[in-house]
Amino acid sequence: MFFSPLCLQREVPNTLFKPVTQHCVKTEDAQTKTRIEETVLKILHELNIEEATKSKIRKQASIELYLNLYQPPFKALVSKCSKLFL
Repeated sequence: MFFSPLCLQREVPNTLFKPVTQHCVKTEDAQTKTRIEETVLKILHELNIEEATKSKIRKQASIELYLNLYQPPFKALVSKCSKLFL
């Protein structure tokens, strides 16, 4: 019997392909929240407010912190910091 590569890919659990940060970083960690807040505020001070969007801020903070800030708890924290700044 012949197995196509697509057939084999369906049997692989999706958890193997998730970013490492989803498994290692807890959103309840106070130190992580503080690092995110400080980074977001630093980015907001450096960016042109007229051109800044939440997604641009989130993307830049993700790059600087090496975290996936597109997850719902992190996404909410970035939005909250952005609103407080404005």
